[in-house]
Amino acid sequence: MTAASMPLLEVRTYHLLPDRREYFEARSRRLTFPLFRRHGFRVERFWTATDDPLTVVYLLGWESLEERDRKQAAFDADPDWVAMMTAADFEPSIAEAEHVVLERFVEALETEEVVS
Repeated sequence: MTAASMPLLEVRTYHLLPDRREYFEARSRRLTFPLFRRHGFRVERFWTATDDPLTVVYLLGWESLEERDRKQAAFDADPDWVAMMTAADFEPSIAEAEHVVLERFVEALETEEVVS
């Protein structure tokens, strides 16, 4: 099941610090993505803004807010995540973060109805 087909979608937008994109990408591949898999996050692709390559957006799919809160808490407490965030050589890469959780507005409205 894809994130986009879930009852709730979370849009996470990160505005990266200048010169931190490569570091953010490397850290994401090395640690964040494996932790997402470990904790059962359903990720639907990553994008960057066409007018600002330092803006990164991705979608997460959730069955419920309870599932989101439970899995996020487990992620935040994961020893590998805590070790990275508290390491002496940790380098912040995010200037600002926005998280918005969306639920379907019209359940019966399908894509075909919108585009036809």
